[in-house]
Amino acid sequence: MGEPPRGPTTIGRATNSRKEIVMNRLKMGMRGKIVLTTALVAVLGVACIAILLTLQAAQGLTDTAKQVLARTAGQEAEHVNGEFARAITASRSLARTTLALKSTDAASRPAFEAILKNEIEPETNWFGIWGTFEPNAFDGKDADFAGKDIASSVKSNGRYVPYWYRTDDGLTLDKSYDFDTSTNPLDYYNVPMQSGKLHVTNPAGWNFGTDADPHIVWLVSFCVPVIENGKAIGVTGIDFRMAELLGYFDKLRPMGARRAALIDAAGNWATNPNKD
Repeated sequence: MGEPPRGPTTIGRATNSRKEIVMNRLKMGMRGKIVLTTALVAVLGVACIAILLTLQAAQGLTDTAKQVLARTAGQEAEHVNGEFARAITASRSLARTTLALKSTDAASRPAFEAILKNEIEPETNWFGIWGTFEPNAFDGKDADFAGKDIASSVKSNGRYVPYWYRTDDGLTLDKSYDFDTSTNPLDYYNVPMQSGKLHVTNPAGWNFGTDADPHIVWLVSFCVPVIENGKAIGVTGIDFRMAELLGYFDKLRPMGARRAALIDAAGNWATNPNKD
C-alpha cells in the first residue's frame, strides 16, 4: 500500500510544529541572554565591591602606618629634644655662673675650669664643654697669662678660652678656639655674640689635629651668650659629637624594618641611613 496522501491538515500540523520549535528556541535564547546579562552584572558588582574593599583596607593600612611612623618619630624627637634641652640648660647655667663669679670678684680660672669639668664628667653623651670670652672680659688678667703655654689661654694675649672635651684617655683641657692659629669655623661664637640669643649650630667639622695631620670631628654646639650690663662678653656652651647621634639613629628601626634620619635646620641630612 502506498503512503496516505498528505492533505492540508497534515501539512498544517507540521508547519505549526516548526513555528512552536522556533518560538521555543527564541524564548530560550531571550532567557539565556537575560540570565547571562544578570550574571555579568552580578560579577561586575562583586568585582567592584571587592576592589572598593581592597582600596579601603589598603587606605586603612596606610593610615595606620602613618600613625605609627608619626608616633615613633614623635617619641624619638622627644628623646633627642630632651638631650638637647639638658645641654641648653647647662649652657645657660654656665653663663649665669660666670656672671656670679664676676659680680663677687671671684672669677678664678682654675675654679671655672673645675666647674666645667664637674659638669661634663657625668654626662657621657656630651663631647665637650667650654667658654670663649672677649679679651680681658673674664677676669681682667689676660696679661698675666700672655706669652705662656697654658692649655686654656691664647698664647699671644692670654685671652681666656677654656675647653674640656672627651678623648679615648678621658677628659682633656684645651682651648675652645685658638685665635692665634685655628682655622675652624667661628659661627658658634660670632652668631650669639651678635644676636645676644641662644644659637644651635648646624653640624660642623672641627680639626682636633694639625694641618699636616688633621683629625676632623663633626660637632653640634649649643651656645649661650654671657650678657653683662646689656653687652655680650663671651659665650658658654656644650658640644655633641655627630658620631653619637649617627649611632643612635642608625639603631632605630621604626615598624621593625624601616630606617630613621635627622635633618638639620638648613635642610641638610645630619644623619642618613644611606652610608653613601
